[in-house]
Amino acid sequence: MKIELINIGSELLLGLRDNSHFQWIGKELAKSDFSLNKQSSIPDEETIISQTLLSALPNNNVVIITGGLGPTSDDITCEAVGKALDLDFIEDKKIITWISDFLQERGREELLAGQRKQARIPCGSEALRNFYGTAPAIYFPPRLSKANCALFLLPGPTHEMRPLFLEEVLPRIKSLSSPCPKKQKSLSLKFSQLREPDFASVIEPILKKYPDLKYGFYPGIGELEFYLRGESSIVEKIAKIASENFSQYLFSSKGENLAKIIVDLYQQKKWQIALAESCTGGGLSKAITNIAGASAILDRSWIVYSNQAKIDLLSVSPETLQKHGAVSEETARELSQACLKHSQAQISLAITGIAGPQGSEGKHPIGTVFFSLSTKKETFTYKENFGSFPRKVIQQKAIMKALDILRLFVV
Repeated sequence: MKIELINIGSELLLGLRDNSHFQWIGKELAKSDFSLNKQSSIPDEETIISQTLLSALPNNNVVIITGGLGPTSDDITCEAVGKALDLDFIEDKKIITWISDFLQERGREELLAGQRKQARIPCGSEALRNFYGTAPAIYFPPRLSKANCALFLLPGPTHEMRPLFLEEVLPRIKSLSSPCPKKQKSLSLKFSQLREPDFASVIEPILKKYPDLKYGFYPGIGELEFYLRGESSIVEKIAKIASENFSQYLFSSKGENLAKIIVDLYQQKKWQIALAESCTGGGLSKAITNIAGASAILDRSWIVYSNQAKIDLLSVSPETLQKHGAVSEETARELSQACLKHSQAQISLAITGIAGPQGSEGKHPIGTVFFSLSTKKETFTYKENFGSFPRKVIQQKAIMKALDILRLFVV
């Protein structure tokens, strides 16, 4: 099945917004053994929308359009699509009711002119209810396109688009598809602190034996994702080889992020964590608390950025700071031990380092980060030199390394 994605929004081309829809929809389609044939980002201009749509319809089985369904004057997607397909418009009273109910639930009574515009849809199309906003998604059955291609319009806001895609769009795509002659499978393996060249040198010679297999190596900060798509038996075979050769680095075979794995692992152990952060400024705590269920494993955390904060809040010795500096094994050790002492946690982790671009401390260059993990019985310290990267990159590298330290301690 050929599927094309068109993301509408001048803000995407101006760099004012990241196009997260492209990545997310591609991944969700892959989970159901579909893949995007083409993707394009275009501005909110009627002529360009019309030209792009009419070019896409004859070459695909499904076209998905996101953006431009809002209540303002620059939201012209629905109108542009209807005109391109030479369809008349009607005001759908059902949509008026949906919008009114949505507004009343939030203490607003008046239906504005722009919101009423969202109830005006092309004849023959089907409105799909949006429970998270006022713009419905719109489905055009293949017969309406005059090219036997199904068309979906989705609102742009992420919290509206994603549930509509999962609950309304994906089931319809599945119903339109023909079964594959061979069972296909997509798989995403994620590894922590593994270099792409080291992984590729082992896996690529094996991949060459399977020319029909689709795969990709996607390095990120502190992690590597390995994507596979193809015949189930081959995908499973390659995944097994990769998992066995790099078992110490593997943290997910389902594409989950590392923070999610930490929350799951520590919930299983019924352990709690306490954190002390300096150079990461609360970034590790944020990564963990972004995950549902984090309250079961994170007892408390401290941001102790200045030396005085380290002394006042976690009783780090002034002598230690004077003799060894804030960025040192000794300071990291005292932070994690005090962190454990002042919490109800079974495990504590401390981070202190130099994120730059200034602030090289004596013998330690920018990118040096010390970690310390403490339990009731012992303390472990680790040193990393992440190199001279931009500040945010060093901070993210430190966060990912800290998460990996927590992972390895459990597994």
